[in-house]
Amino acid sequence: LVETNYSQSNSRGTNYSSRKRKNSPCIVFAAVLAMVNLTFLLFRQQSYFVFLVSSAKESSTTNSTTYISKNALTSPVSSHNVSVSERKTFVPVDVQKVCNNAASKVKDRTLPPSEILNLDEIYSIIKYWHEFNCPAEPRCNLESISQHLLHHAIELNKTLITAQVGAMDGETNDPMYEMFVREGGSYLGSRESFSDDLRHWLPVSIEPVPSNYHRMAKFYGNIAETTSLGCHVPINAAVSYDSPAKKECRFCRVNTSPDAPQQCQNLEDWMKDQLGTLDCKSSERFFDEHFDLCVLQDPLPCSSMVNLLSERSVPIQHVAILQIDIEGYEYALLEGFFNEMSDHSLLPPIIHFEHKVMRNEDNQNPLNGTKSRMEIVEELLENEGYILKDESEDYLAIRLHS
Repeated sequence: LVETNYSQSNSRGTNYSSRKRKNSPCIVFAAVLAMVNLTFLLFRQQSYFVFLVSSAKESSTTNSTTYISKNALTSPVSSHNVSVSERKTFVPVDVQKVCNNAASKVKDRTLPPSEILNLDEIYSIIKYWHEFNCPAEPRCNLESISQHLLHHAIELNKTLITAQVGAMDGETNDPMYEMFVREGGSYLGSRESFSDDLRHWLPVSIEPVPSNYHRMAKFYGNIAETTSLGCHVPINAAVSYDSPAKKECRFCRVNTSPDAPQQCQNLEDWMKDQLGTLDCKSSERFFDEHFDLCVLQDPLPCSSMVNLLSERSVPIQHVAILQIDIEGYEYALLEGFFNEMSDHSLLPPIIHFEHKVMRNEDNQNPLNGTKSRMEIVEELLENEGYILKDESEDYLAIRLHS
């Protein structure tokens, strides 16, 4: 404003100092208004972080140890006004036991903190993250909320538990790797990487195909050598709900052995590595004349989600993020998992899954029933209070309370 008045006074031959004094109330008012707006924005942003940390600390002071419920899968759902921690009879979570049972436990490393980021804390973080980030679409995504959760686990000296079904090699198109391990992918302005604080992350990776599983376990071992990751729980099995008594399930995947027929070896790498599924009919349709020649149908270890995690002493009740990519069979897994969890207040607050293959299957090979695969999934999640966000090939499902 001052520069404008000065140029005008020179061009018109008027006195600069008198013009400056005349317009000074406008300048002062504009400056005060700008200061008020800036103060409000800073206060709003600061209050967001202060509230999350203080509310999480407040929640943690009511339970000085990390707990899971003895009767988590049999208790009735209580009112949303009662915190999750107040509904249950609790026993401690033994992080050391979880990591000692892990097949790829990292030696000579500091284990994750014994306290787990609990559901009350997680929902507080999600609620205010959603309020501040989801009106702006680019920041309302899996990477952003996951990094916020890990950030607060670090601040509170707690552990964030995630579970991934269909982990493949742990790196290729892997959202967990992209969010927490890869450099330069942070949505937090104050942090470029989590490599120095990965001991606060306890990843559970479920992969049924033996070749993928061994590559994945080795890859996480390499991550631990270059970061502070203290524990990783790999599980070599498929998640299945076909029959509770089953210990093995027919699983279709490409023969990748060195002595496989040449036609099979010539298949593209993504077909050989990624297209394993319990839905063998879908696999047969996709590979067509190569199916009998190139696709193995031998049974692999399988069990339900809760059973697989319980066998590794991992509390399903404390899984904050569930990531699923199982080539069009997501609807069957989610339906079975939700039926298995009789207390739905303990479902993971965040579920992220691929829907591209399900949509293709719905268009080309509809189910016999009245509902499509996508309708089953959408109805299931929306009935449990999840908010669905379409991320092109994936769905982000979050809920703001248990």
